[in-house]
Amino acid sequence: MAKIATSFADIVHDWELLIQAANDNESVKTGARVQREALEEILAALRASKATQDSCAAQRQQATQQVNERIDEGREMARRLRGAVKAILGTRNERLVQFRVAPIRGRRRRVTSANETATTSGEPVARV
Repeated sequence: MAKIATSFADIVHDWELLIQAANDNESVKTGARVQREALEEILAALRASKATQDSCAAQRQQATQQVNERIDEGREMARRLRGAVKAILGTRNERLVQFRVAPIRGRRRRVTSANETATTSGEPVARV
């Protein structure tokens, strides 16, 4: 029993050899004409389908590149819009949060403990 081809190139090569062998043998050529011609049509259709598949792969790659370019352009434009909003509203306006921009806020003051207050007053602190 013959090994079954699995790759596209192996299948096409196998069918081409089969059609050529059928054409070379006169009794098979006339006796299996219907099957041979059908295989020739299927082979031609397979080649056309493979060409379409290859074209779609190229188009898919091109579409992916275009999507990535639009994402880059969009990120730049979003950055510019946020910058414009920041310039219009001001850097401290809390409405910047709506645009996903962090406003400049005042620093929080640290809460001082009793020990720190005593050291700042100039009195020595007893350590235990």
